Amino acid sequence: VARILELAGDLPIHFWLHDLFSICPNYLLLRNDREYCHAPLPNSNACNLCIYGTIRPLHYQKFSNLFSRYPIQVVAPSDFALELWCQKFPVFTGESQVVPNACLEWGEPVQKPETDSPLRVAFVGYPVLHKGWQAWLNLTNKFGEDPRYKFFHFSLDWQRSPNFEKVSVAVNRQNRTAMTEALRENEIDIAFLWSICPETFSYTLYESLAGGCYIVTNPASGNIQHTVITNPQWGSVFTDEDELLQAFDDGSILRSFEEFNLNQRRTARMIIDNNR
Repeated sequence: VARILELAGDLPIHFWLHDLFSICPNYLLLRNDREYCHAPLPNSNACNLCIYGTIRPLHYQKFSNLFSRYPIQVVAPSDFALELWCQKFPVFTGESQVVPNACLEWGEPVQKPETDSPLRVAFVGYPVLHKGWQAWLNLTNKFGEDPRYKFFHFSLDWQRSPNFEKVSVAVNRQNRTAMTEALRENEIDIAFLWSICPETFSYTLYESLAGGCYIVTNPASGNIQHTVITNPQWGSVFTDEDELLQAFDDGSILRSFEEFNLNQRRTARMIIDNNR
């Protein structure tokens, strides 16, 4: 890469923060591929406890050398991503900017009619550990037969379960709004976005908000939790899985959604740069 940059001469150089690979070879920042590590200092005890701890110092130094040597401008998809990266990569002192992958153009307020139908809750996205799949299985195993709730999984991958209904959705360049349309068509009330790694943007967040969904997440989810904390009317950030399960058990999640439905619920048009 350094040789390519030398050949570039005086051309501007932009570094896109799609993920956090420049901080650690484990770009999800999951200690031992299990939990968010918060990117401790290389060579720290907290870092050496991880399977990536032995290779991270050299990896980190190579990126440090690159940013020290060339006038690189950093471009991030969210304020959260840029702030986290600058905090964990203090060697960078150059220019930076935030360029979101998408934005929302909000419509008029909408309300779900009052009925006795169950709250419709959906896991949106791929069924993998770092997206919160295990927490989803725990939630649906406990409440799958509870008449207050009905659970769905929206994704390409087909994973059958008696605890939730599968809705197959294919988002591609020709149909970028397929997920939002599917959420609306199936009248989903709550989007379960329980990523356990710091998302730098999260399309599923924007798709779910555009679909008029209330967001449920946790403090490790990066830009998802940052967006909800900044706009608390859009969802809830639960401290951990125990607090999540308690909210479904005592019904407080129903009351949170009811308030959202009465006062804050809107759908939106998601505007995407199709060159991305």
